[in-house]
Amino acid sequence: MKKKLKHYIPHMVIGLWILAGMQFIYGHYIKENQDADIVEAFSSFGLKNQESLIESIGTYDQEYLELSQRKPYVISIANQLGITSDYEIESIYEVPRSEVKLIKNARQAITTIQFVTMEHEMTDGTIKTDQYVIIKIQIQEDLNSAMKYKDLVDQWMQTDTKDHNTTINLKGSYKGKIDLDARNELSDKLLATMNGIVVSEHRDMELYTIYGYTDRIKEYKETKGGRVNLNIAMNYDEGQDKTFLYFASPVVGFDY
Repeated sequence: MKKKLKHYIPHMVIGLWILAGMQFIYGHYIKENQDADIVEAFSSFGLKNQESLIESIGTYDQEYLELSQRKPYVISIANQLGITSDYEIESIYEVPRSEVKLIKNARQAITTIQFVTMEHEMTDGTIKTDQYVIIKIQIQEDLNSAMKYKDLVDQWMQTDTKDHNTTINLKGSYKGKIDLDARNELSDKLLATMNGIVVSEHRDMELYTIYGYTDRIKEYKETKGGRVNLNIAMNYDEGQDKTFLYFASPVVGFDY
């Protein structure tokens, strides 16, 4: 949809991570994934403080949603995901980015649902408007429920969005600082459990990350090095005296 620009504010870069960054990260996919293998593999490594993060972003595929309709729409998404009470809603209406965000804090999970509207100035002086739905569910301990919520989010995204991409991220920790040899042994075993191969890697104590591919997962991201649908990362937190292990498909969404 296009509309004439009345008051252009020259900071269009605000929020463009949603359009550019997220689409770059998620890349190209083929559907029909088998993420249960990831949860099973990760759960067998004896990590403490396990948690999972489901992230999905899709382009809103219906008619332009007016300001007055956005809050009810976000609430309707929450209801379909089983969230009916005790949530908070935040709204930001600015140019070029506006957002309605619903936040639900539960005992073992934090869910956020965002409806984002981006305005892009065109060369002919008009504004092109794009709208997105972003859903994130962070779950403590109960990794098995991660697959249930991923499937639920995927099913909903197929109804009102197009080009949606969903990732599953797993995180756990070991007590103490794990040296490089031990990190390599853990990573190699984790890849072997998934019948995965290394596509690219950077293995040292400052930055430890491996990108891999397995044909046991049908989803993948195209990179210069080839197809990627596995990502392993590790880091050490001195304050907590813990080494954190991250395992994701296709790439890690946790901060580390």
